[in-house]
Amino acid sequence: MRRFLIRTIPIVGLSFFVAIMLSASYMKKPRNQEENVDQFISNTIEYVKKEEWNNAEKEMEKLDLAWNKILKRVQFSSELDQINYLSESIDKAKGGIMAKDKGITLSNLTSFYEEWQNIGE
Repeated sequence: MRRFLIRTIPIVGLSFFVAIMLSASYMKKPRNQEENVDQFISNTIEYVKKEEWNNAEKEMEKLDLAWNKILKRVQFSSELDQINYLSESIDKAKGGIMAKDKGITLSNLTSFYEEWQNIGE
């Protein structure tokens, strides 16, 4: 019995941690409409292209809230650099919206979207 436990406990523990580390693609999926990051990004990009800054700002707030919810789920299975980059891109895009600068905002939203697609790969 002792020998069985000595072999089984490490295997189960390692399997559990490997499952957590590989779960990013599953964990980033939205559980409800309030967490649909893809939709918020595309809506924000469309509003910025049309220069509807008030709507873009509202969508950015929704995107930020959704990112903060999903961040809690993916933080253990994603790299810290990716997480920091995504948070920084959101902050820069918010600044671009406040300044009503189409180029900065679109650049940061596009880079956020590209990095968002890479989480879990």
